[in-house]
Amino acid sequence: MNYFSPPPQPGESSQLRGTGVRTDRVALLLLILVVQAGAISGCGGPRTTSSIDAVQVPKHRWYVDDVKTKVWVVGELWNTGEAAVEGVEVHVTLHDSHGSVRGTSMVVEEDLKAGESRVFHLGVTRQGGTATVTVELKQPEEPD
Repeated sequence: MNYFSPPPQPGESSQLRGTGVRTDRVALLLLILVVQAGAISGCGGPRTTSSIDAVQVPKHRWYVDDVKTKVWVVGELWNTGEAAVEGVEVHVTLHDSHGSVRGTSMVVEEDLKAGESRVFHLGVTRQGGTATVTVELKQPEEPD
């Protein structure tokens, strides 16, 4: 039995010699298997980075230092996403009892893994009394 025969001429059968299987059906079956394997694996794999929308600040605290020139803010960042976050800017703003801004500061936290919780801390120089402290997360700006 010769399995290495020349391709069929127009009008001839395209079956593999001795198997009774048509080559176009085998090719179709292989194509279906490849497509299904790609769908199962996620067509390119999991995302490696996520948006800062997945990052939360579940808690934070602040206190005034002994000489009353700085407010220290300590808090927790939590990446609730399924992918790492390359970087997140943590912005802290101090407000007096009238709502006026009395100080700002920012720190960048990098490489926050999926599901990771991390503590941040920073000092903010205060200019007057402090009644409230707000924490805001922003996407880091691309360098020029």
